[in-house]
Formats: sequence, structure tokens, C-alpha cells
Amino acid sequence: MEDADGSLWFGTYNGVSRFDGHSFSTLAWPDSAAVTVLDIVQTSAGGIWIATNRGLFEYDGVAVTRFRPELTDLAEGVDSLFEDRDGRLWIGTATGAVAMLDGSAIKSFGVESGLPPGPVQDILQDRSGQIWIASRSGVGRFQDGVFKSFSLGDTTERRDVQALAATEDGALWFGTNGGGLCRYDDDELRCMTEASGLSSNFVWSLTEDREGSLWIGTYRNGLDRFSGNQLVRLSTEDGFGTEVVRAVLEDRKGRLWFGTFRGGVAMWDGESLTRYTTRDGLASDFVLTIFEDRDSNLWFGTFDGVSHFDGTRFRFRNYNEEDGMPNRVIRAIGQDASGQIWIGGNGGGVSIIDGDRVRRFTREKELGENYINAFLAGSGGVFWIATPGGVSRFENRTLTPFETGGPPIRQALALLEDGVGYLWIAAYGHGLHRCPVRGGIEGSCQSFTRRDGLVSNAVVSLALDRKGYLWAGTEGGISRFDIQRFDSTGEVVFKNASSAKSVGHFWFR
Repeated sequence: MEDADGSLWFGTYNGVSRFDGHSFSTLAWPDSAAVTVLDIVQTSAGGIWIATNRGLFEYDGVAVTRFRPELTDLAEGVDSLFEDRDGRLWIGTATGAVAMLDGSAIKSFGVESGLPPGPVQDILQDRSGQIWIASRSGVGRFQDGVFKSFSLGDTTERRDVQALAATEDGALWFGTNGGGLCRYDDDELRCMTEASGLSSNFVWSLTEDREGSLWIGTYRNGLDRFSGNQLVRLSTEDGFGTEVVRAVLEDRKGRLWFGTFRGGVAMWDGESLTRYTTRDGLASDFVLTIFEDRDSNLWFGTFDGVSHFDGTRFRFRNYNEEDGMPNRVIRAIGQDASGQIWIGGNGGGVSIIDGDRVRRFTREKELGENYINAFLAGSGGVFWIATPGGVSRFENRTLTPFETGGPPIRQALALLEDGVGYLWIAAYGHGLHRCPVRGGIEGSCQSFTRRDGLVSNAVVSLALDRKGYLWAGTEGGISRFDIQRFDSTGEVVFKNASSAKSVGHFWFR
């Protein structure tokens, strides 16, 4: 979970850890007994609520305290949390009860209130405002102050509901543990199973992407995508190789390339998947980044060096530390104005491939740090380098630190030029920065953070659309910045989108 300040919270089998963008800290628990954390939410009031196998806890910024230990249902374990649009906190318990916390008042619901028995595994609110709960024995929806049972059919498998999703078209989706996937729309319930093309009847996660496709995570059988009336399977049998995808690139031929962990590279040509691994010559099956150069050659940064693919012959040429790579783990690949390929990784500085020649340099003074996050081939022949220690520029065969008009911009993760003379820098934990570089002249950078309307200070990616809007991907959602409006009026206007737990689509505000 990411809180309002951009810090990340991790629930583990032994408590809660928080990452502020620089370092981890672990919350001190009220007693020394082991605790398993199952869910974390931050409410609109700012409180951090923690669901555990030993009950519900609240963190007020100073200490962790147990909430209402006298309530038996809460004491026996809390599995899920959800804040609705009215600011009420819904609490799903291991005993099957649901509690609703409204301010200081709490109200409990059990089987006598219409809830299906069994642990409450997910909670969401649909577009009409109704609350739905999923349990191991069925589905309930909250109407007129009570829960009413909602049937997914007579089969036992469909009573164990693992995941809920409400898609933009108004439909509700139910992922079951053995009964497949069901859709409820216009008072009609339709279900699909392996017999109708689903990869697995065990559906454990659901999410809707910005294009309106529903992505279906299954147990052991990979990933499905449902778009319109077409179901596409992306499973290990079809060549996907793994469920963990770290990098995606669409090449100039319209093919999609997926860099995965443990599964090598998968290529989707619109009809089928083809997978390439170390057996085909790839340097490593753990792929972190993919880059297409101006000659349509593909470069893959992996856990064991760089692989070069010429785009037609499915042969790889590999580079590792013995060949002059900066590190075994390669995170960034770029191409400068002269055509040289730049490669950076987890330390070791930068390596440059120029034809058959490889050069390497480590200059912390000019680079900020030897750990490389991103490259950008900018206008006027300038090549930009982002590191945790700041940003550097390479021009006329000279590498220099970027002068921001202030201190270095730390934790630089992504770079973008907007075409009107400004460099934009995404900094993890430090927001978004706009720096003038028109005509090679640098000046003071302007910073934008949550105080200016940015959805989160943990900015990790940047994109510019055809209308001139800047899009910033963060760990708290997406922000869109109106550059033209800012240039003409000086007004800072962010349009934000964030995802609600278990819903899977974005709510713009």
C-alpha cells in the first residue's frame, strides 16, 4: 500500500515494513507475538489500518495499537479492508463477520444479517454504490441495511469466491476457486470455465486495464485477457513462460515483446506467442529492460549481461562483464546521436558499444553514482543519464553533471524532453521536475509534488501524448499535466487517476 506521502507499506508474515523512498523501517508491535499481515489501507482521514491474523490494528504515526480487542470477531483475525466513498471502513474477518466503522461507531453483520458463512476474502463498491463481499461460501451485497445472498449457481466450486472486479461498462466479475469466472450485467449472470476457453477454473485475481480489457490471473495456468468477446490465453503452454513481466516494448513492426523473470523473452505478433530463453542464446532468462535502436535491432538487459538481436535472424549476440559490461545486472540501454549504444546497470558505471568496440567508464563525480536508472537521447545531440545521485549530460564527447540551479535531483528514474525546450525528470520520492534546456542553456528547475496536485511523489515513468499532455506514472496512480496551460497562464493543473482496491479500473478526479 502507498500512503498519502508516497511511502510504501509492506505486509509480511512477521509484521509491517515501511519504505520512504530511501530506507526501510519496521513498525514496533504492541507485543512480541508473531503476527501475519493480510491487508493495509489508509483511510481518507489519514489513519493506517492493518488487518492481521490477530485482529485489527491502527497506526497513528507514533505507535501501533490494537482496535477494540473486546470484539471477538475482530480478535480472531481480519482478512480484508475497504474504505467506501462515504469514508466508512469495511472490515472482513476470518470468522465470516463484517464490521462497518463509521467515525467512532461500529456495526457488525453476521450470518443473521444475510452474510454467507466463511472468511471474507474481498470487498468492493460498485458504480451504483452497493457494497459486495466475497467469501469462501458465496457472495453477499448490502441493501437496505442488510446483506442479501447473491447466487453464482448451484455448483459448490462457485461458492468459494476469491476475487471481485467492477469494470467500466458496469459489469461485476467474480473469480472463483474452481468454478471459473462469472459476469453479472443487466440482471444476467454468465459464467465461463476451462470448457469455454478459460486457462483455469481457479481465478485468483482480476483487473481491468485502461483499454477496457479484463486481465484474469489464474492458479498455475498463467494469465488470460478478455477483450470484447474474445478471450486470449497467455499461459506457460502458449509460450509465456512465467507470470512475472518486468519489461514491455512494441517494436516498429507492431510486435509486443515481454521481458520476464525466469521465462526469458516472449514475443506476441497479434496471433500467437513465441518464447526465447537461454536455450535460444539469450544471456539470461531474467530480463529487466528492452530497447530498439534506430536500425530496428533489439537489445535485452538481463541479470547476466546484454543480448543483441538483429530483428530477423533469431540469433543473439551476448555481452557480459568479461566483454566490458559495467555489471552483470543491466537496467538501462540507450543510443546517442552518433549511434553508440550506452549500457548501465547495478553499479560499475557505463559501457558504450560502438560497432565491435566496447568502452567503459566509471566517473562518480560526473555521473552522480555508478548505478544507472535511465538514458535519454535528447535534442541537439545531448545524451542524458539518470542515476540515484542525479542527472548527467553527455555532449561533444564530454560528460558533465547537470546544473539544476540548486541541489542535484536525487533518485532520478525517468527522463523526457517535451519538444519546447524543457527536460522533465521523474524522481522517486521527490516528485516531478521541469528544467529548461532550450538552446543548450540550463537554468533553475521547477519542482512539482503532492502539494501542487501530483497524485504521488514516487514518480517512476513519464510519457508525452499527441495533444501535448505530460503523463506521470507513480506508485499512487497516474497524473496528467497540462503543459500548454501552464506555459500560457502559469497555472499548475494536474488531472489524477488512481486505482481502487479490487476494482481494477481508474477513477479520474
